[in-house]
Amino acid sequence: MVVKYLILIYFFGSVYAVNKTKVINSGGPLGCDFKSNNFCEWSNDETASDDWSITPDYEVEGNNYYMRWDPSLLQEGTARLISPVYIRDLDGYGCFTFYYKIETQSRSNGLRVYQKPDNITLEDFLAYSDDAKQDYILFEDCLEWKEWRYKVLPLKRFDKNFQIIIEGLVYNKDEVREVGVDDIAILLGSKCEKRAIDCQCAAEFKCVVRK
Repeated sequence: MVVKYLILIYFFGSVYAVNKTKVINSGGPLGCDFKSNNFCEWSNDETASDDWSITPDYEVEGNNYYMRWDPSLLQEGTARLISPVYIRDLDGYGCFTFYYKIETQSRSNGLRVYQKPDNITLEDFLAYSDDAKQDYILFEDCLEWKEWRYKVLPLKRFDKNFQIIIEGLVYNKDEVREVGVDDIAILLGSKCEKRAIDCQCAAEFKCVVRK
């Protein structure tokens, strides 16, 4: 559904999505570029095997940083980056977007993005089987992409407040060097449609190099 006349208002540190009929408190920042070592209310899962960390991107000109996971000290394990809780109204017409890269030589290593309803605790969610988690996966990739790639992921309609979980997975440390994510954001309405069109297969080259 396209939401017209949409603007964003920052008020006492909160983000509000506004249309002609109602005001939605998002619950947290809708985007983050990780500059100035700022996690933007995202956090590492302390129960995971390892942590994500903010690092400079020396391949891009300017003052650019990204979230990086280096699993070189792990034989196998995970690192999970968890968003603040977002209000359920966003999932009706929103999308989650981000850049990512994976440096690996094995399809057993990779990246997953989940949308977890807030009525499911993180502990319970992590105890789910792989089959049970399928309903909550927005995206997964286990191929090697040394160049930055861009994804537009429509949010699932759970009718619940929710969190985004970005999970790096490694099962063979000798075959993965790093996983990186950057410029994560929740977009609304027509912005999702425009970005999705830009990233169709026929023009996927537009999504490879970060601008």
